[in-house]
Amino acid sequence: MMDLDKIMNRLRLLGNYLAGDISLSGMPAALCLEVTNRCNMSCTVCPRAELDADPQEMTMALFKRIADQARGSVGFIDFSSRGESLLCVNVFQMIAYARALGMHTSLPVNGLLLSEENCVALVNAGLDLLTVSVDAFLPETYSRIRRGGDFHAVVENIKRMARIKRRMNSPMTVVVQMVRLQENELETERFKAGWKQLRGVMVRIKPFSSRGGCVKNGIVSLKRKPAARCSRLWKTMRVYADGTAVPCCNDFLCRQPLGDLSRQSIKEVWNGKSYVTLRRQHAANQFDQTPICRDCEFLKTDLRKQLASFVLDDLTLRRLLASFDGLY
Repeated sequence: MMDLDKIMNRLRLLGNYLAGDISLSGMPAALCLEVTNRCNMSCTVCPRAELDADPQEMTMALFKRIADQARGSVGFIDFSSRGESLLCVNVFQMIAYARALGMHTSLPVNGLLLSEENCVALVNAGLDLLTVSVDAFLPETYSRIRRGGDFHAVVENIKRMARIKRRMNSPMTVVVQMVRLQENELETERFKAGWKQLRGVMVRIKPFSSRGGCVKNGIVSLKRKPAARCSRLWKTMRVYADGTAVPCCNDFLCRQPLGDLSRQSIKEVWNGKSYVTLRRQHAANQFDQTPICRDCEFLKTDLRKQLASFVLDDLTLRRLLASFDGLY
């Protein structure tokens, strides 16, 4: 029954999106939760150098408060944002808690902390999707893009994760990812061919996102379409470690807070004044009024892809993104 409730919730949100409703009849279908804003790398695809927030982790109490409210409507939690989630001591407990509430879970990592112990802990916690960002086929390219990393250690750690996944007979999907950049453009095919030889992993070449114009070194390879209102404002809530809700990953610097889940409920924030105002701008195609939206690549993808994000559950959608080039 709970899965049916989640499907109906997504369909209600789809109806709201198609109608341009700015106050929604459904709850968020997915959450992106930042469990820590600390990171052990300084990658060129990330605007961390501009981040002025104090180091912080989401407390287990705040996470449980959010997860308990989300039960029955949220089908997917992505434990990601501005930091390396494996630096959070509670991340395994959070994954297990979300899974116990019937939610699928995803964890993007940089791969440096995929020790034997952590790999086993991720499997035991019931993680559904692990994405490891590598962004290069050659060590020298990796060192330019993923500053502070260790190419050979990350490669061995991914192989370890694949072995442990097979040994423990885990259904976890492991994705090795490259973001299209000027520095790695000539390595794309070798990256795909090389990693596809490793049994138990999938490969994704991810379209570049400038984070609303904050990052300049990428390649926008998709054909741009006329901007369409952002489906994420009608479907997904992103929450930083202190409980602040923001529109999406483009608001890296938290310049447009939409609410505070340490004080407010999900429902209060979701249909609160700030969310409604932003949806009203999108419904009226007034994207230029919001700096984080003006330069967003996602707004200019095929509208059908945005609609598909309501029909499909997020786990299926992300697996498809790793299976077929050209999907966004």
